[in-house]
Amino acid sequence: MEDSRFDQLAGNVAQRMERRRLALGVGATVAALLATGLPDPVEAGKKKKRKKKKKKKKGMCTSAYGQKLRCKPNQCCDPGTSTIASCTEVGFPTCCASSGMAHPLGTTCCSSYFHGLGGVCTTDYPVCCSGSLGSGCCLPNTHCCDPAEFNGEQYCCPIGTICDAGTWSCSPTGAGAARKASTPLLRGERAENITPESQPFAEPMA
Repeated sequence: MEDSRFDQLAGNVAQRMERRRLALGVGATVAALLATGLPDPVEAGKKKKRKKKKKKKKGMCTSAYGQKLRCKPNQCCDPGTSTIASCTEVGFPTCCASSGMAHPLGTTCCSSYFHGLGGVCTTDYPVCCSGSLGSGCCLPNTHCCDPAEFNGEQYCCPIGTICDAGTWSCSPTGAGAARKASTPLLRGERAENITPESQPFAEPMA
């Protein structure tokens, strides 16, 4: 009986000694690594995790309505002038939902395909006329006149005046306005005579 207890006690002591040797061995290895200038494995693991969190997707750009896309050649439709979020070719940054095409910078996107010239207006004539007013585009600071009132001609009048079909002129408005009428401005382009420069949208990358 006493021999059995002695054997068990001796076995427990041997196990403790072995665990202590292993612990000392690991400590010595870590100390040796630190002494040779190699990074601490625990710290190295933490740094890797931090790097993974900071890593951002490459090639992302911001398009209309703040939508993030990956485009090639890394050009999103311009967020300030476009009405659709998509990718586009270089030189055609303005993407219009109304025309379904991308256009040069300075192009104005109209509210629908039936406004302006197929949904857009050019830099020189940025005011979109509706389909009910004969479509087409007017000069800045003007509004569109109904061509039916001007014998089919497409005219624009300055802001603050009205299209007066009776005198074929732009009449002042308001009680204190001068009575002198101004000559209406002929629209720069007719919808049937122009095709605004355009390109199809580019497909976003997966």
